[in-house]
Amino acid sequence: MNKPIYILRHLEIEGPGYLAEVLDRHDIPYRIIDLVNGTILPTKLDAVGGLVFLGGPTSMHDNLTWVDQEILLIKRAMEVRLPILGHGLGAELIASALGASVVRNPVQEIGWFPVHRVQNEASKLWTDGMAESLYAFKWQRQAFSLPQHAQPLLSSQWSINEAFVLGNVVAFQCHLEMTVNMVQSWLSYFSEQVAQPQDMADDNSMTLNWDAVIQGGDSILLNLEERIAALHRAADVFYSHWLQSVKETRGQV
Repeated sequence: MNKPIYILRHLEIEGPGYLAEVLDRHDIPYRIIDLVNGTILPTKLDAVGGLVFLGGPTSMHDNLTWVDQEILLIKRAMEVRLPILGHGLGAELIASALGASVVRNPVQEIGWFPVHRVQNEASKLWTDGMAESLYAFKWQRQAFSLPQHAQPLLSSQWSINEAFVLGNVVAFQCHLEMTVNMVQSWLSYFSEQVAQPQDMADDNSMTLNWDAVIQGGDSILLNLEERIAALHRAADVFYSHWLQSVKETRGQV
């Protein structure tokens, strides 16, 4: 059965980006659930091939009705072993649904930052063929702990748990789905955050070089096409592993 992937979007300028190209390449249909316009979440999962939760500027701790609805949806999908993928806010929702804590990080990260492979068997499998580290695109203020039984995949200086996997569920605090157009759109939409970084640390936090955690627009756009190409090579590795679980479960849920 040709079940589509359901992609949940929390912001009008968000989108599946490069992931959509990968899905098209594998002839896997997808449907975007636009929560911005109040689209109802699916109540039945027997016609769903997998779930993708995208990022967004809100916190999962904000008093928004869709937060609890999405967490409940993730828990239901876990019960039937439906493949789940998340980036940014989507990863935080997944972590919370799996019982992990999601808290305000002392440091806000905006721009391109190195993330590193974690040395374990799961990471060895999921990152096979990748370099020990890569520059990933990050736009985050929250951090999550590692859910019980989950295996870490990536780590970074300010986010120890940058990515994790649990069965056919994988979550990334960073954004592998970015395209050139998406980066440019985000910089335009969130221009005030990039131009005037402030309030980036909680009280009593360590002193930091703010330029190292919130990059300016010119720095983010520097060699953008080359950076995006390298990001997509890493995304191909991770997405191909996750899509294998999608192909294995299609017709079984």
